[in-house]
Amino acid sequence: MFYRPQRFSRLDAVRNVVLGGLVMGITSLFVVNLGYGWNGSFRRLGSFDFRSTRLSGNEMPLHVVWGNVFRESAFSEVPVPLPADFVLGIDAQYRDFEFNLFYPYLLGEWNRDGFPLFYVWYYILKMPIGLLVLSNLGAVTILIGRNRPIDRELFVSLVVCRC
Repeated sequence: MFYRPQRFSRLDAVRNVVLGGLVMGITSLFVVNLGYGWNGSFRRLGSFDFRSTRLSGNEMPLHVVWGNVFRESAFSEVPVPLPADFVLGIDAQYRDFEFNLFYPYLLGEWNRDGFPLFYVWYYILKMPIGLLVLSNLGAVTILIGRNRPIDRELFVSLVVCRC
């Protein structure tokens, strides 16, 4: 008996991708909520007080004015499946980016505009040496070797492992 790969229709492939995405999304929400101790989860969107101009709706850049663009909208009653601190942390990040409160720092240099090769340096400096060597060796082996389906799957898993 030889192994014969099973053929899937396009509809089966779409169904598998959608179901896989749903499982990943629900699992991610569960893990994030578990990490925050379910503190403030499923709070109404209109009940948050935001500081960023994007989410508060206030255009006064240097003053801290609390608000919520969703308070008067149809989305006001929608429960947010994320912890309150997580949502407010996203709002704080928006505010930091809107007013350039923090500048990127890399290799002893502050830069207002960012660094084009930041992620390359991050990859080189922060990855453990053993993982760097093995992942690069694996990528080179797969790229040079024969083009088999298992090789393509390994290459994708190495790329995901690097991120």
